[in-house]
Amino acid sequence: MLVMGAASGTPEIYGPAKKQYCFACKDESTFMLMKVKKKSGRLLLPFMPSKSRYYLFCPKCGSRFEITADQFKLYLGEINRG
Repeated sequence: MLVMGAASGTPEIYGPAKKQYCFACKDESTFMLMKVKKKSGRLLLPFMPSKSRYYLFCPKCGSRFEITADQFKLYLGEINRG
């Protein structure tokens, strides 16, 4: 029996999180907070969320830098307060 698999990610952008220097575009900007929900599944089975990754990304060049779940919670708290 042939079973096909798939994986996809759905990005969620939460807002401006931190002003910092971007090493990719060599400019300073306010990085945005982003969460990408990874989903995977198999043919004929429902897609189930499996893992999330967290990033700060530069709105000028689109480069993203992975952060930990704890850092994500900290930045999200600051966004919600401000």
